[in-house]
Amino acid sequence: MLQGDIPACRCYVIRHIGPYHQLGNAWSSAVMHGRAKLFRQSRKVIPFETYENSPEEVAETELVTLVHFPVKG
Repeated sequence: MLQGDIPACRCYVIRHIGPYHQLGNAWSSAVMHGRAKLFRQSRKVIPFETYENSPEEVAETELVTLVHFPVKG
């Protein structure tokens, strides 16, 4: 795990709804979309996740996670 600041950037975002242990599906989708040239990934900012809710607030099946892939330009 890393902690730090993320510079302002445009991102390609995959919205995942469901348990954290299935997040690999969202990451795989984003990687495949990049390979299919749906977006051009920036190499200056690493991909990251943000969480719209918490397992303490909602059921596991209702968790919402955004997987961000910073884009060039």
